[in-house]
Amino acid sequence: MAYKTNYIKKGDIALTGLDPHFGTGFIQGRGEVITTNATPTVIATLPVNTTVPSALKCMAQVAVFKGDASIARFSAFAPACVYYNGSTTSFIGTPSSQAWGFPSSAVSFNYSIVGNNLAVNVTGLAGTTINWVYTYEYFSVLAG
Repeated sequence: MAYKTNYIKKGDIALTGLDPHFGTGFIQGRGEVITTNATPTVIATLPVNTTVPSALKCMAQVAVFKGDASIARFSAFAPACVYYNGSTTSFIGTPSSQAWGFPSSAVSFNYSIVGNNLAVNVTGLAGTTINWVYTYEYFSVLAG
């Protein structure tokens, strides 16, 4: 299959063609969020197929600026993989991330499982406006 470039803007979701008989297509999304406190904020919720056992792989990335543009942080995540075994969804391994530039480790970008969904989360700093721009891509495969 030839590589295909999808140009997506805020709020878009792009679909590319895998045979849906065995899973989802390759799905890409982009969005923006502003945080002004240290409360975790869900930026994307990716559904895990629960009709049959399945696995989902996601890669998310962010570009971050402090509201006054004095500090930037770029964070790239290792893939998050989850598995639905017929009754519960759980991580395969432990997602990890790499981050550069922001002086506070309190600013974070991580994954969590909420019900049978993979959630992509950000946490800002109390009393600090942070502008987040994010992209994600994911696909899943179904059993049998």
